[in-house]
Amino acid sequence: FKQKTAYEIRNCDWSSDVCSSDLAAQALGFANIDGQGVRGVEQQEERWLAGTPLRIPVERDNRGELLFPPGVDPGASVGGDVALTLDTVLQADAERSLESAVRNSGARGGIVVSLAPRSGEILALAERPGFDPNRFRTTPYVATRSAAFLDAADPGSTAKPFVVAAALEREISESAARAVERADAEAIDKSAAQLAAATSP
Repeated sequence: FKQKTAYEIRNCDWSSDVCSSDLAAQALGFANIDGQGVRGVEQQEERWLAGTPLRIPVERDNRGELLFPPGVDPGASVGGDVALTLDTVLQADAERSLESAVRNSGARGGIVVSLAPRSGEILALAERPGFDPNRFRTTPYVATRSAAFLDAADPGSTAKPFVVAAALEREISESAARAVERADAEAIDKSAAQLAAATSP
């Protein structure tokens, strides 16, 4: 006998249109026909969510309901809960915006990650193309992977958005912003030259 608990997403009412079945599919993952987590949070937290299996003799009533022996607590096998930092509204907005951007640009896919600046909590993690976890039997397994977690990608100039944002906030002139870009390009060229010198015979 085994009972599995679930995870919680902020501001999520799964009966609403916002919390659709494919919301944050790559992040949440899914369980197979045996209830075993095989992707995403379901796989990462499988042992915690699944709890401890119990072997007890039971009978069924005429409606098929399990009849537990006296003194047996069915809840003893229940696993733990997992509370995610994903926010339903931000997640849904991120997925809609990404879907539109991918469609309009003709891109093969895309990723959006939104973090809380102070805590680093992941508020939204959208990926396209997506999939419906409820249809995992007809979905190629490779299509269910999370590129945000599994793919290695060059981060590029991750500090540049912050520099530009600070420039806009302080109303720095366009020429100053261009100077920042030139300095960034010179730093990249210098790093490339150093790497070439270090690897040359």
